[in-house]
Amino acid sequence: MRIELKCKTCNKPLEVVNEFSSGKMHMSKLKCGHTLMRMLSEAELKGKARLNEIATRIANEKTQVLAESIDSLDDFPIFNNDFSKLNPTQVQVDEAIESQELIERFEEADTLLETLIHGDDTPENWRNAFPYQREGVEFAEGANLRMLLGDEPGLGKTVQFILMLDRNWKQMTPCLIICPPSITTHWERFLIKWLQRDKLNAKTVKSIYIHKGRNVPLPDDFDITIVGNNLISGEYAKESILENKYASICLDECHHFKNEKSERTKTAIEIAGSVPHLIAMSGTPIMNRVDEYFPILHMIKPEHWPNRTTLNNICERNNRGQCLQIRPSYRPWFFDRTKSYILRRKKKDHLTGLPKFNRIAEFLNPESLNPTSAKRFAQAYNMLTDQLEDEMNKNGTPQNILGIMSRMRRLTGGAKAQAAVEYALDILDSDEDNKEKLIIGVHHHDTAYLVEQFLRKAAIERKDSSLEPLMMGSGDGYYKDSIKTQFASGNQRVMIASILACAEGIDGLQLICSRMLNLEREWNASKEEQFEQRIDRLGQTEPVQAIYFMMLNTIDEWLHELVELKRNVVNSTFDANFEADANMMRDLARKVTQNRMKIIGI
Repeated sequence: MRIELKCKTCNKPLEVVNEFSSGKMHMSKLKCGHTLMRMLSEAELKGKARLNEIATRIANEKTQVLAESIDSLDDFPIFNNDFSKLNPTQVQVDEAIESQELIERFEEADTLLETLIHGDDTPENWRNAFPYQREGVEFAEGANLRMLLGDEPGLGKTVQFILMLDRNWKQMTPCLIICPPSITTHWERFLIKWLQRDKLNAKTVKSIYIHKGRNVPLPDDFDITIVGNNLISGEYAKESILENKYASICLDECHHFKNEKSERTKTAIEIAGSVPHLIAMSGTPIMNRVDEYFPILHMIKPEHWPNRTTLNNICERNNRGQCLQIRPSYRPWFFDRTKSYILRRKKKDHLTGLPKFNRIAEFLNPESLNPTSAKRFAQAYNMLTDQLEDEMNKNGTPQNILGIMSRMRRLTGGAKAQAAVEYALDILDSDEDNKEKLIIGVHHHDTAYLVEQFLRKAAIERKDSSLEPLMMGSGDGYYKDSIKTQFASGNQRVMIASILACAEGIDGLQLICSRMLNLEREWNASKEEQFEQRIDRLGQTEPVQAIYFMMLNTIDEWLHELVELKRNVVNSTFDANFEADANMMRDLARKVTQNRMKIIGI
């Protein structure tokens, strides 16, 4: 049966007479006079950017050819020795460009440029990659495919590894990909999308395997095996990995292997030493302190970093002996030593078309809360503060101290929920077209529940179903994609998302919204930045705002300073041009490690 497509507005046969794209929207002009609109996919946006790049280079090449040809074109009197001072009319220029000689030279330039850009036999996936992604692959090949790819989130580290694998198939297979369990299906989809078809022939089922069994041996008859990093430390799993003799291993989100005392990290170190090729990847390799960097450095280059002392000796320490940052005097030596096997690029240097990113701190005065709520909050918070002081006075364990501070953080998050929803509604109301969408980031389930209830109440009071929020928590790639699709195509304007669960393995939110309101702070900057990158990445067309909604005189202020301290630590370790104020760093470290905050009574 033949299906005839019809216009949804007038029900006439669907016949496109003209089509064009603007920003991230594609519009088709129909014969009936109506316009059909849809959002461009990420692949289409990438292709569009690539075509613009090629067109610009061709135009530059043509301009150069024209400039070189001017002196020899005696047939056109407007082109004389003093051409730079002339202002020829458009007719004269058009007449000159129509010269057969110039046309032939332009065509030669186009052909030459296409050959230079693509090559005669360049694979399609290589052509579709961005120049900096191809440079990343070539860097890895120069490092004998043993390196840390530390590009900022949003630059496409997954694509770069797949291109490495594709170009070095015989050298790198069989391959083991170790990643967070929530993104195993994300890897499968990207492998199918970016590998050349000859790698995924009739043996497709035997080409890629996602391992799910806990403490179950991994099979040895697949080209690519994907396993969650929570499954590798079991006895049978580890033995099978060593016996399978993988040619290469990818450690995705390698910051999960920061604690060398954990069984997971011990297993990763052991299997990393058994393979010739190791690609570690993370946009945030350091979460808290520089010494967390050691396991990855040791796995990649054990001859440079045989033990922890080799790294600790070049670091500044706090009053408890913990490493904070690399000493300024050793930083040139460190970057020179690691430059051949660590690659770190920033979005601002390679995705120059991205809109401006703003990180905004908004502070709520506790006195602005409902008087009854404010009183209850102050009483509960001061009780926790007293418990914290008692624990400190009796030299309590770090676990007990951290537990009390976590309860303070959770209590503060819930106390802000209603005010945060009011702030979110102000953002949405400021959009006259009622089209803007917003992500609200939370950490605790309790806080998420309260935000959800206040939004549902607002939806009922305003009779506006678009305020009924979507919820995105932990789950695999298919679950996250289903929620993302609802957020993109449905009428809901708010999505409540777990900052930790949604920091990895999700792409496409940047095509839906450009603002997020984060209600709770994390212990380190890296986790927050990973979450921010969900909307600040390739495909975003609007200025991005990450708003942090905090409460004065609470643990929020302490966390705010702690996060900025850790952000400086990470920057000073990965950016050779970064300069931190040593006095500020020491003062802030002393405050973080010694001072304890107490809420001001209301």
